[in-house]
Amino acid sequence: MKKTYGHDVDAVLGRCADLREIGVIGPLPDIGQVCRDPNEDHVVATAMAVEAGVMVTGDKDLLTLRR
Repeated sequence: MKKTYGHDVDAVLGRCADLREIGVIGPLPDIGQVCRDPNEDHVVATAMAVEAGVMVTGDKDLLTLRR
């Protein structure tokens, strides 16, 4: 994660905890497996939790979803 995004896992988890604490994001909805790569399901669940109208990505596993 650090090599790709410049943040280590602890930093990301800490930021997520901050967002939960201020009420930006709560528990993620259980969406089951929707992506061909199940490691990407949390991205879709997060978008649903914040009621995002769109997701912008270059991830091929997410792009296959379309809607």
